Amino acid sequence: MRNVTVEITEAGPHETRREVTLPDGRRAFTGRPLRELLDEFGGPRGQLDTPAGKVDVDLTEWLGHDPDTTVLHIHVRFVDPSKIGTRPGSPRGRDSPE
Repeated sequence: MRNVTVEITEAGPHETRREVTLPDGRRAFTGRPLRELLDEFGGPRGQLDTPAGKVDVDLTEWLGHDPDTTVLHIHVRFVDPSKIGTRPGSPRGRDSPE
């Protein structure tokens, strides 16, 4: 079982989609226009495909923003709860009762 955290941030005022270089040398863009996401979802809520499966995304708080000029970065983090506390210095140490 895993926990999923979805964090949505807005690109800076003059920032558009960011181009990044992947480890294999390919170029890719990060960030997606709000309108594109709303169209894909058919509204403010939907799911995105990730390498680890589909994740729920809620854009409700962004509905007051201009959908044509707002670029969002969606950060998805997967945490396997069984791995928490298994490394020295981790949040749940060896002496933890859980």
